[in-house]
Amino acid sequence: FVLEAGEYAGPLVAQGKRLTVVGDAAGKTVIAGTEKFAGAVVVADAKADLTLADVGFRTVNDKQAAVMVRQSSARLVGCRFESLKDYAVYVEGGDVIVSRGTFTAVASLGVAAFKGSTVRVFESTFSDGKRSALHAQDGSTLAVEACRFGKLREAAVVGLKGSTVRVHGSRFDAVANAAIAVQGASLAVIRHNAFSACRAVADCDGTAELIVSGNTVDGGPEDDGVRLRPAGPTAITDNAFRGVQTAVAVTGATSAPVAIARNTAVSMRRGGIYLSGGSEGVTARLYHNRILGFPKVGLLLDEEVRAVMVGNAVIADAGEAMAASIQNGASILASGNILVADQAAASFYQSDAAVSRFDDDLLFGPVLAGDRRPLLGPMTRRLDVLLREDAARAELATAVEEYRSQPADRRDSALS
Repeated sequence: FVLEAGEYAGPLVAQGKRLTVVGDAAGKTVIAGTEKFAGAVVVADAKADLTLADVGFRTVNDKQAAVMVRQSSARLVGCRFESLKDYAVYVEGGDVIVSRGTFTAVASLGVAAFKGSTVRVFESTFSDGKRSALHAQDGSTLAVEACRFGKLREAAVVGLKGSTVRVHGSRFDAVANAAIAVQGASLAVIRHNAFSACRAVADCDGTAELIVSGNTVDGGPEDDGVRLRPAGPTAITDNAFRGVQTAVAVTGATSAPVAIARNTAVSMRRGGIYLSGGSEGVTARLYHNRILGFPKVGLLLDEEVRAVMVGNAVIADAGEAMAASIQNGASILASGNILVADQAAASFYQSDAAVSRFDDDLLFGPVLAGDRRPLLGPMTRRLDVLLREDAARAELATAVEEYRSQPADRRDSALS
């Protein structure tokens, strides 16, 4: 049925039946909660099929959700959730689609999925929320497409306890916590999103499978890129980071493989990639990354990390910086990389350098290894030799010199 412009007292309940409600296209239809009814303003229960379009909601206390879907399906199209005191949408064992929704100043969770629910959110905006915009747990599935998040006090998207989270083509601005946080999830896929001034892009702990690919990140002085403690296969690929503290940090990992490939990190405030293996050590593969401009360490391998590093360019700012630091039992097999730093192209600390190997690499800067040096295969340490022997790689080396001579604000396109 159709509701004209105006405010209508709830609750509106669909129990075991199909119900469609269409509001005023100008956004002036509101369904309001009452003090007499403690439950949600709109309820779909017992295998109901609910559709709401162009409807707003008003709640009267902090225990009243706007919409509750339990063991039912619902489609919420063009609905407005503004200044609510509790959940905007609470889903328990349901199947919900939210499209073109507006969530503003919601005091609790925006859309929350529990007990194996499936929630898909498209082309919706979330702003000025006190808690997370989207939340999934208990084996629920959450898919986010073409949404926008801004000025949130907690993580924008949260996945817990065996949930599956997919976030694609969305934008995150000024999130005070990690934009996306997953803990104990079975799968998290974060692809082709844009992040600006978020405390971190993603904070992932104990995720069985993680993919972070094709994202762009612009950070502030205290912002990080991707922080993770993987519990299974992990791929961080084709992302672009600018101005964050550290682009990728993997800590306390198990022996699950981690692939970090084809990422570009420019103007880092600390360094590019940090890998710490924990007690079992992590097997990391670093392929064709570009870490350009950092004041401390471009690549830090720590705590028994075993890393294979192929075709990367790690170029420090001038001064006391190291391109690669291998410490505390970590080791590296390197081939075809270019490492440039004044203090050290590669430094070993409390690691047996003899179990590491460099082969066909370009190292511009000292190798600090103590008494036991790493295995050094064919390599070039001098630019003038490089210019004589290999025209293609000489072109890259010349680009490195040009990059380092540019002002910091003009380095973004270097080595492109």
